Amino acid sequence: MTSSKVRGLAAVCGLWAGMSFAAEVQASETRGFVVDWFHLATLSGQESCPTGLNPLSDVFYKRDLRNLGYSAKEVEELLKDFPNGAYLPIITKRGRVDGKPVNIYAQPWTQPDPGIKIVEGKRAYGFNLDGKDGPSNFVEPVTGEKGIDNQLYRAVGCTQSHTGALPHRPGFPQTVWDLERDYMPAWLIEVSGIDDFKNDDDVTVGFYRARSPVKRDASGDVRADMTMWVDPDPRLNNVAKARIKNGIITTDPITFRMVGNPMVMAEFDMRGARMRFELTPDGNLQGILGGYQLWETVYFGTFAAQGWATEHSAGVDMPAVYYALKRLADATPDAKGQNTEISGTYWIESVPAFIKHSSDKTAQVAK
Repeated sequence: MTSSKVRGLAAVCGLWAGMSFAAEVQASETRGFVVDWFHLATLSGQESCPTGLNPLSDVFYKRDLRNLGYSAKEVEELLKDFPNGAYLPIITKRGRVDGKPVNIYAQPWTQPDPGIKIVEGKRAYGFNLDGKDGPSNFVEPVTGEKGIDNQLYRAVGCTQSHTGALPHRPGFPQTVWDLERDYMPAWLIEVSGIDDFKNDDDVTVGFYRARSPVKRDASGDVRADMTMWVDPDPRLNNVAKARIKNGIITTDPITFRMVGNPMVMAEFDMRGARMRFELTPDGNLQGILGGYQLWETVYFGTFAAQGWATEHSAGVDMPAVYYALKRLADATPDAKGQNTEISGTYWIESVPAFIKHSSDKTAQVAK
């Protein structure tokens, strides 16, 4: 990200205080929002990946076919109809167990680590989750905080389909979210107990799943000012104490749980999760969510679920990503000393909505 873009994002943090609705209110206020975009928070470019990006699938498929013993001529013949062709069943079952082919997406450890370029830059979005600052940590580009934990970005940030410096969205994660949000229940954010939009040391942030999907406006984005009912399932109700300082909302750590589309992004179960939000000049809410996730859940739920389709179209070398996530996992070691969780940060954009809870309906009936 260029310095001007970083300054632009940082400037948004100060706009809230100068807007007409930023004055102190007479009674506690609640603002509701529905999530428009949700994806990895990326900060890509020469600084992040100084040796370049990872190759696309047509390149690493040639490597893998050669490693399986096919000649250069045979490889050329197999790939001549790329992205379709005779190579598909071979690539899908390029793993080996006792010399027999196995599905590489389900068992990525059955192929030696092909290697992957990882992020080498010093900056990344997120939080200092463990209170430490070491050589594997980043510096936050907006807040300047040190010790930022975001190893998920380090693992996949140099994959071509996952590049894109905010406010530009990374290609593959954007596509996945854009496809699934028409079918899965919407995600909602509610900020309540607001006494002062500039500085307030006692507010509450709720992050919920709705009962129904979003609807789109003419531009294709999520329609603003919809009425959305909260799913009462307590497992999908995330409530955090928070504070507002200079117009920025920051939450205390919580365990964050949310369910997406089970075919693509099935589960988010984040330990020590924190959120930071700001209001944009047009009244939308944007910011980040960061915490620790089981790295195996990230691999199987986000990358391997669609198998060849994701590997081919997004250029994600599945075994390479598997090994990178395992190697870069940075929390909660098991009995053998292998870390089971990896830190990660997601970018959120949301638009105003009227949020209704089950208690609202009960109160309405009572009247």
